[in-house]
Amino acid sequence: MRYSICKWLQVGELKPTTISIQLADRFVKYPIGMLEEVPLQVGKIFIPCDFVIIKMEEDAQIPIILGQSSSLRQAL
Repeated sequence: MRYSICKWLQVGELKPTTISIQLADRFVKYPIGMLEEVPLQVGKIFIPCDFVIIKMEEDAQIPIILGQSSSLRQAL
């Protein structure tokens, strides 16, 4: 999630993180923090999700990037 969206939503406090993320263009980004246990509504159900917060340029067509953690992929 972009940092600007995180500030606008005001859904919690950023937790420090040491992970790095490789984007599709092969650039590596270092998040400024994580939001943990954010309630995400899917239909009538709320699912607690963790979001990695990154400072990146504004793009009205792509407000959020969704993915899954490597630990979740390994579990599947």
